[in-house]
Amino acid sequence: MEKLVKYSVLLATAFVMVFMQWGCEKDIEIELKKEGDKKVIYSFIYPDSLFRMHYSKSVDVLSDANYKVVENARFKMYINGLYQGSYHFPDDKVSGVWDDFRFRSGDTVRIKALDNTEDTAFVETVIPEVTVIEKLDSVSSTYMGSDGILYDVLKCNLKFTDDPHTSDYYQLMIIQERWEVVDGKEEYYVDTVDYIKDDPVFYSRSEGTLFEGIDFKGLFDDETINGDYSLQCLVPSSYYKLYWFDKKIKLTFYLYHHTGDYYKYVRSKLISDYYHGIPIFEPINVYSNVKNGLGLVSGMSFDSDSLIFEQELP
Repeated sequence: MEKLVKYSVLLATAFVMVFMQWGCEKDIEIELKKEGDKKVIYSFIYPDSLFRMHYSKSVDVLSDANYKVVENARFKMYINGLYQGSYHFPDDKVSGVWDDFRFRSGDTVRIKALDNTEDTAFVETVIPEVTVIEKLDSVSSTYMGSDGILYDVLKCNLKFTDDPHTSDYYQLMIIQERWEVVDGKEEYYVDTVDYIKDDPVFYSRSEGTLFEGIDFKGLFDDETINGDYSLQCLVPSSYYKLYWFDKKIKLTFYLYHHTGDYYKYVRSKLISDYYHGIPIFEPINVYSNVKNGLGLVSGMSFDSDSLIFEQELP
């Protein structure tokens, strides 16, 4: 019996050693799917503006480069179904500017991106009509922060009219311009205002409560808007308070009218960035409206109004 036990132990030990040897020397081959060489196009088209376009090719996930230059890069432009011509990119460049086109609100723009292969990427967008800021009101107020402290703010209301028969997408951006005079020298600064988005339209609904912590950069849809609307936001005092060296501060409110493609792209990009690296969430695909490629081409329009704060003369 004792010999049988010893024999069994020796046999088990030999089996484990052989298994470990196989495990240490076994090679596992992983075949990664190549995702490079997809056409990548970006362009944001405004009324009465120059046409700017980025056109490159994607690279493999293991590549050190961010993109590849497209060989013989060119595109064909169509506006409202009318062919405008074929245009080449500057040699070895992934972006270009053309002043050949005149865009207007309501135009449908179609682009065919070509290279030295037979593959073609297609994309089409519409330039939305301008949504007019009918009135901009402001009043001094206070806001209780998450720390329980009251802060001075400027309570602003922008009145505009939304078409109740269409699905529309908007974005409110506020830009601060500041003129300072120190030792007789005037300095000029520009900054983007990080305003408090307390209007209900800024609350995320369709994606659920998981996304409450994401700042969607002032993007909103018209799901809860039906016709006339007064959009509210709060501007912290640091953006409009005049100090002794300030000559003038100008706050410009831009109300952008976007396409649904732009809305989906930006929100999916922000959600993807927000949850990047968190293992409990699966990777989120960033929206693209480019057929047979990647990226975004979108028309947009805007209206603006301003508030000016000037130092009183002695």
